Amino acid sequence: MKKLNLLKRLLCLSLVAVAAAGCGDDKDDVLWDFAHEMVRVYVTDPSGRENRLDPDAERTIANDPIAVIYKGKRYELDRETLVVGRGGSDAAAAATRVIPVRFYGFCLRYTYRENWHLVFGEFDAEVGYEREPLTIDWGDGTTTEIAFDYSRTWKNGEPTTVRHIYVDGADRGATLECVLMRE
Repeated sequence: MKKLNLLKRLLCLSLVAVAAAGCGDDKDDVLWDFAHEMVRVYVTDPSGRENRLDPDAERTIANDPIAVIYKGKRYELDRETLVVGRGGSDAAAAATRVIPVRFYGFCLRYTYRENWHLVFGEFDAEVGYEREPLTIDWGDGTTTEIAFDYSRTWKNGEPTTVRHIYVDGADRGATLECVLMRE
């Protein structure tokens, strides 16, 4: 009986030792998972009260021939509501646990919280964009120049994500979204 109790104690002690050896503060074991981002553009009237992208608004521009020119390619506005989701099965994502970048192009998007807005992308911060230019062609002979910074740096195993947007050369802040006013 004493041998059995001693054997049980040794077994428990061995399990505790193995479990404790497996625990550590090794930061290399951290799995970082980042969502990719899109450039978001909200368009209002000069008073800031009317969302000019609402298809039901009296003075909507949602049906105008709006496009983005990016890296020499023209992206016409896709007027289907963009639903961003990560459902379904993606074999590459499942095998690597990396969220793949999905480039949706230039879309009109509606969300309850953010209302109607334009989106362009997705972009991966690991690529490192600095003053990356794109041009919105409003279809009436006018354009808006947008540039953005989007990158990620690592220091001591911790990430820092840089987001910044510029509109017609003016700094609009540390984000990937802006509000534009149009008559």
